[in-house]
Amino acid sequence: KLPYICPVDHYLDPAQLAQSPFAHRERSFFSNNRTPPELWAARTTVLPCNASAGCNATSGGGHPSIYLSINPSAAALRAALGRATAQVLHFDDVRQAFGSFDSAAQAKQWHSEAQQLLSTWCCTAEPAFKRIAGLVPFLLPPHPSQSHWAGNPWLTWAAVALAEAFTLAGDPTTAAGFNASLMHTN
Repeated sequence: KLPYICPVDHYLDPAQLAQSPFAHRERSFFSNNRTPPELWAARTTVLPCNASAGCNATSGGGHPSIYLSINPSAAALRAALGRATAQVLHFDDVRQAFGSFDSAAQAKQWHSEAQQLLSTWCCTAEPAFKRIAGLVPFLLPPHPSQSHWAGNPWLTWAAVALAEAFTLAGDPTTAAGFNASLMHTN
């Protein structure tokens, strides 16, 4: 059951990630001897903030901090982080750092681009997955702010097949999640 600590190449395709427009670094980047230590030292820390507590940028711990409202929209996130001048933004916890997309089109574009990075699970003898040699594609679920799956229509078959597989495996809750999200697919 997710979330659990898992190497990135277990769910993201390293070759696709390398070709993607998404900037990324290996997990050990800041402990690598080739990375200048001043890069980490000059970071800005992004902290979650309950708006009722009063949130102001501070300079605690020798480096600046930015307080970010909990679950901001994409526009609010850009506005809050756009004023940062540091090359490194450090999030102690990113789970409440994004709340919603600004439009359905933006959500669809993000899902399409992110889905291309996801890997597959190998292998199954389930007939529904023979079309891709028994590979089971990981599907990006709807973001909590969305009422439905915004993935690529060409993967609808996989979502249907996974719902059926979870039903047969005696997990109707997971199957219902796939079915409910698919009811809104265009």
